[in-house]
Amino acid sequence: MKRREFIAGICGTAGTWASNLRILRAQERLAKIGLISGLDQAAAADFVRALREGLAALGYVEPRTITIDLRFADYHLDRIPALVEELQRQRVDVIVTHAAATHAVIKHDRKTPVVYEFSADPVSLGIATDLAHPLYNATGITLMMAEMNGKRLELLHEIMPQMRRVAVLANPLHPGMQFEWADFEAKAKQLSIETAFFPTPDRAGLDRAVAAIDANPPQAVVAFSDAFVVENRNYIVNFAMSRRLPVISG
Repeated sequence: MKRREFIAGICGTAGTWASNLRILRAQERLAKIGLISGLDQAAAADFVRALREGLAALGYVEPRTITIDLRFADYHLDRIPALVEELQRQRVDVIVTHAAATHAVIKHDRKTPVVYEFSADPVSLGIATDLAHPLYNATGITLMMAEMNGKRLELLHEIMPQMRRVAVLANPLHPGMQFEWADFEAKAKQLSIETAFFPTPDRAGLDRAVAAIDANPPQAVVAFSDAFVVENRNYIVNFAMSRRLPVISG
């Protein structure tokens, strides 16, 4: 997969979107942007802030030149189709989404342009043929670099050459996680390190993982990065610090 080509494609699409916004502004019509997040409003605040700041840097500011209609699924992804339909009724010009909501938004709406940002593998998710060729009426960027988890384990081993057992927190529902795990396992075998895998698709899974790690402590914790881990980073780090366990993530 060629990331540079994929990013170049995103830039081209973003340029077209910005051009369309300029046309709307010339016609004295406010551009309507819809945003759908699978998180709640508080957890999505940083993403919303970044979107507004990025648009403002291009000269698009609420309420003078654009409107942004926000929708939050509050961690209930089954609500996303209804949120998409709400935005369709509002006749938004584009839908912006991120993280776990991405697939549900694109699956439900093939007409309204969609721009996304997430850390999953778009090919595994079925929304791109490869990183240079997104599918449907959608484009975006993935932050996934499967090989980085193996590199992080290697870094831990350099710091702690005596390390022989690590716990891994990872979301099995995260598209592309199998590539991250395959790379990580290969590196662990190369370094003769035992791995204990703890699936963390939700807070209940994370609580079970923390309890199991507390009962049988490893020498370090590796957290595969996704939206859930990022949201719960303080909980994970605080637990690891309280048990004097090194923890690494991305």
